[in-house]
Amino acid sequence: MEQTVQLQAQNMSALGKAYSEQRKITHDFNSQLETIGCLLKNGDNKDAIEFVTALQAKQTTRSLLVNTHHPIVDALLNQKAYIAKDKNIQIHFEVNDLSNLQLDSVDITTILGNLLDNAIEACVIYGENSQIQVKVLLGNTLFFAIRNTCKPVKIIGEYIPTTKPNAQLHGFGLENVKTLLRKYNGEYAMEYDEGWFTFTGEIDNYPIL
Repeated sequence: MEQTVQLQAQNMSALGKAYSEQRKITHDFNSQLETIGCLLKNGDNKDAIEFVTALQAKQTTRSLLVNTHHPIVDALLNQKAYIAKDKNIQIHFEVNDLSNLQLDSVDITTILGNLLDNAIEACVIYGENSQIQVKVLLGNTLFFAIRNTCKPVKIIGEYIPTTKPNAQLHGFGLENVKTLLRKYNGEYAMEYDEGWFTFTGEIDNYPIL
């Protein structure tokens, strides 16, 4: 229950920051419209075209920290990115166009959300200079990898024994991820190496009927 409340608080804070950022973007957009209007009224068509072209080039990077063209995945990744940045964790994304993703959105966001929550938690424990590297790439399969700085962990087969008190109350996030991957006959691997923990997974891009 305490973990749930903490996550909800983090999510609300991240959404609030996203809303504030969107308000800034909207304010800038109104100013930009006024500039374009003035240029057109003055007959400066060439300058107006150049200004619009420059805005189009910047639009994606300004509006979202990460943009996969899949609204639900984008909402999740941007939310977790805001949470990470709020905790002074460097987070980097490598993504491509996920607009043709056929897999269930709830399942995919559950997988990525749990992995990112674990990565953020590990980085908070790790301390200064913590980092998260995220890959989500769609081809014939969906490939994803979450790599984060981490204090040493022991991996025994497919399990990571928890060192937290009340061990029976922890570890559900990773088990949920593995359960969903088995649902899709997906493959996954975990590795710890010299201060970095990596979880990689791959799923065929078709829905379960």
